[in-house]
Amino acid sequence: MGNSTPPASYLANQVNQFLAQKKDYEWFIKEHPGNIKNDSYDQRMVVTTFPDHLTTKDFEEYVDRKFSDLDDGVRKKMKSLIEANTNDNKKENNSSGSSSPDSSVSANKYDVPEDELQTITEHYQGAFNNNEYFHVNDTEKIVSLQCNANGTATATLVQILLEKNFTLNENKLIIGYIKFTRELENGSHDIKDFWDRGKDRIARALQYKYAKQLNRDSFKAL
Repeated sequence: MGNSTPPASYLANQVNQFLAQKKDYEWFIKEHPGNIKNDSYDQRMVVTTFPDHLTTKDFEEYVDRKFSDLDDGVRKKMKSLIEANTNDNKKENNSSGSSSPDSSVSANKYDVPEDELQTITEHYQGAFNNNEYFHVNDTEKIVSLQCNANGTATATLVQILLEKNFTLNENKLIIGYIKFTRELENGSHDIKDFWDRGKDRIARALQYKYAKQLNRDSFKAL
């Protein structure tokens, strides 16, 4: 019997999917109203493994320690995603220890039904500041957009990827954020409406940048 190639991990598959979204990133960088004065990024991702018995509270304490220098709003978003992914009702997450041919497919789909999406949206509501508006379409990411009258706009992706390995009784976790800030010349150029129309592409663009950073920093650990 010939050797069979083991299925790629869910984490690796998702990162590769994000890397395939390069066109959305190129669109995001090139298309904009008005002239750009400055673009800047702030980002951090961690890849770690936890024993399966840890609670949501344990994960939240990890976020507070690892991201202690971040503002409370970003950490609240991370905690909301952790709660959504470690809830007892969501144990159908993928497992690299499963013998199923679909073991690399997560239960966290991008095409969440409307009733579940409403529940997710309500769950995340408390994690946002009053001057943020947002778009959520799955349990693995939160994208928030913030536009100021002076022409400065910020798009923030908070992303979690969780892979359960039932054979080893452990969870491998990627969690982090990427914040993109754009400053336009001569003040506001109605960037809020422009970004709102392209919010799905902005989400994919930030995921591409997120994956590029992972590739540089710690993707080999996957």
